[in-house]
Amino acid sequence: SIDHGVDFDMDYRVVWEDGTIRNVIAQGRVVHGFDGQALRMNGVCVDVTARKQAEEALRRSEEKFRRIFESMEEGYLLTTIDGTFLSVNPAAATLLGYDTPTELVGMNLVQDIHVDVEGSKLMLSELKRHRRVAGYPLKLNHRDGHRVIADCNVRLIDGEDQHGSPIQLLEGTFRDVTARIKVEQALR
Repeated sequence: SIDHGVDFDMDYRVVWEDGTIRNVIAQGRVVHGFDGQALRMNGVCVDVTARKQAEEALRRSEEKFRRIFESMEEGYLLTTIDGTFLSVNPAAATLLGYDTPTELVGMNLVQDIHVDVEGSKLMLSELKRHRRVAGYPLKLNHRDGHRVIADCNVRLIDGEDQHGSPIQLLEGTFRDVTARIKVEQALR
C-alpha cells in the first residue's frame, strides 16, 4: 500500500505461535509529505476473534430458530394489539388456507380471519389481565370459507415499533382442533 500510496482495510486470519487461529482486522493510512510522496504508513491491527465467534454463534442460532419456525406443526403468529399480522409461520398459513405466510402479513386477525368477535374481545381482556392465555378456543375463517376451531396459546409482550417507541404485541401458537371437537360432540 505504501508503494502505491493507498489506504488499506483488511480482514484476515493469523496462526499464533501456539497454533490457535485468530481473526484480525488491519487498517492503515498512508502519510504523504509536502511533495506528495508516501512517507510512512500509520495503522492498527485488532484481534476480532471474539466478535467473529459471536457473529457465527448468532448466525447458527438464527438458522436453528428459522428451521424450528418453518417446520413446527402449530401455527405461530405475531400481531399488533389490534390484530394486524406482523409475522406468521408456514403452518399458520396452511391451517388458514393460504399458500404462503406473506399473504397473511398485513391482514387483520379480528377483521379478516376471526369469526367470533366477542370471543376475541374476551381473549384480549384476559390477556390484559393475566398477560397470557392457554388453551383458548377461537373460531376462525379458513380461506375457503369453512370454520376452523383453533386451540390458542397467546401472550401479551412488550415490543417496539419501527421508530423504537414501546408497543404491545400478541404472540402465540394455535392448532386446528375442529376434528377433535366434532368427534367429542358426536360422542355426547
